[in-house]
Amino acid sequence: MPAKDPNSKPDKSKKKSPPQKPVGMVPLDKVYWARCAMAVVAGLVAGTTLKNLPQPTGGLSVLIVFYFFSVLVARALVGETVGTERQLYTQGVGTFLLLWFMVFSLYTTLILYPA
Repeated sequence: MPAKDPNSKPDKSKKKSPPQKPVGMVPLDKVYWARCAMAVVAGLVAGTTLKNLPQPTGGLSVLIVFYFFSVLVARALVGETVGTERQLYTQGVGTFLLLWFMVFSLYTTLILYPA
């Protein structure tokens, strides 16, 4: 092996690896997945109470109650680690609505009123 020259500069041809992301979920990911789970539960509850609640406001009231409950769960999950209060309300709202509608529709079609 050749001896290293003390006056030589370090080899800059080696590329540094990009910084690694932390393992686990970031706080807003926790909010998103909690809303997904709560949307499924809300769809099932709205479907099971379909005959007992006045229509069409019965299913929608279940949706609204569970969404505001999900805001409370989001606050408990992440606390003050989120940038703004608005992010707690808007993170995963579209997924919440679509999952609720899908589960509610599937429940009423396949279980409540089978062919």
